[in-house]
Amino acid sequence: MSIYTNKLKEQHVQIKNLLTDVQKYIATDETKKQFVAKLSKLLKNHIETEDKELYVVLKKTSEKSPAVQRKLNLFAKGWEEISEFAEEYIKKYSSGNFDGKFLHDTGKILAKLKTRMLKEEVGLFSEYDKIVLQ
Repeated sequence: MSIYTNKLKEQHVQIKNLLTDVQKYIATDETKKQFVAKLSKLLKNHIETEDKELYVVLKKTSEKSPAVQRKLNLFAKGWEEISEFAEEYIKKYSSGNFDGKFLHDTGKILAKLKTRMLKEEVGLFSEYDKIVLQ
């Protein structure tokens, strides 16, 4: 495993820990805002880290590998849905608009992010490591 994918996995652990600790943040509107702010910061940092190298290497490889291209296309489709929901979630709840859907929406984003992170670790990080560690 490369140092880079280890870093990405560590970021996943930070995100998962926050998601697991969500109960600590739902007592008041202020703590809910703190949760949304932390989640937003962690996601933004992680996406920037992935975009700097992971996707650059995989996109370059996909030019010569149809299998990698198919994998990237599949991940891109899945990310669009998650990204749209995450952006809406962060925009809505960072403003302090905690309606009756906050818990439902929080559960939904937690499930989507956990599934996505697992798929990335298995499907993309391993592909990246095969390329850079050969």
